[in-house]
Amino acid sequence: NNVIVEQKEALLTINEVSKLLGVHQQTLRNWERKQLVVPMRVGSRRIYTKANLEQCQKIREYSGRGISLKGIKEFLINPPEVQNG
Repeated sequence: NNVIVEQKEALLTINEVSKLLGVHQQTLRNWERKQLVVPMRVGSRRIYTKANLEQCQKIREYSGRGISLKGIKEFLINPPEVQNG
């Protein structure tokens, strides 16, 4: 029973994600059109999971560094290797 409650709490609307990330809802729709993030659909409503939110955070971070959406898509498909040391 608790698992269902926890899972339910992890689902967010486009409005909630927009507020959490400080980006416009149209920005999130644009990222979806470019297939950078693919939220679930319930009817016509977009439902974002925790994984979707984390993906959006990465997109916002890369975008803030001046990386194009095309470049961001490449990073998400083939993440750059992290160099240690």
